[in-house]
Amino acid sequence: MREPAAHPAAPVDARLVVDSRSSAAQLGVRGPATAERRLLFQAPGAHVELRVQPSRDAAKPAWLHGMFVATGVAARGGRVKVRLSAEGGVAVEVEATETGEFALPCDPAKPFALHFEPPGGVPVRVRIEG
Repeated sequence: MREPAAHPAAPVDARLVVDSRSSAAQLGVRGPATAERRLLFQAPGAHVELRVQPSRDAAKPAWLHGMFVATGVAARGGRVKVRLSAEGGVAVEVEATETGEFALPCDPAKPFALHFEPPGGVPVRVRIEG
């Protein structure tokens, strides 16, 4: 007798903890759209650190650099799959390094979402507003 196929766990939404854009606006910094944006998200069993680096060349994409850090029981090892999807765009997927680091091209002016699939853990979803 064969066991029924396991259903993938529903993703949990990560909560935004820190956004350098908000901090810059509160401090009265001018032109925060041209500066690197740093974000920190928290979810049960994981932290997600992101840096959005605007492109200096309009013909080239901006880059999103990040790290997925599993905590507690979720820290089982293995590589996390990371998928970036934007409204009206094509989804891009990469596999993070052993330390959870990844880089993806993005358009920071438009909202996008990241979906993390840690091996043996609960998927985590992050949404970034443009």
